[in-house]
Amino acid sequence: EKYSSVFYGAKVDGAVDRNNSEGRGGAIPSLGEIRNCHINVGTGKELTIRELSELVVKAVGFEGEVEFDASKPDGTMRKLISVDKLHSLGWTHKVEIEDGVKKLFDWYQESLKD
Repeated sequence: EKYSSVFYGAKVDGAVDRNNSEGRGGAIPSLGEIRNCHINVGTGKELTIRELSELVVKAVGFEGEVEFDASKPDGTMRKLISVDKLHSLGWTHKVEIEDGVKKLFDWYQESLKD
């Protein structure tokens, strides 16, 4: 029932741009090439699924009722993204999850206009 905060780095400040990556495993040009690995981008903070859903409800202006099905298994007990590798490369988040969810929704709405 846990979820960690994630906001795509290229949309935040351009530090991580997956669309312009190079090499077989991708690269972050400003940090040098990194092959065959994943780098989690987030704040390193943990939220419950309920807390995340509340952020989404607020961001999109949903006025309905959110229902949870407790009978469904939810995988691992904790879903916290480790941002240690990203931090070791000198990058840290600039947008908190509360703002990031709203910014992501706003960006999505704008992308539909194109």
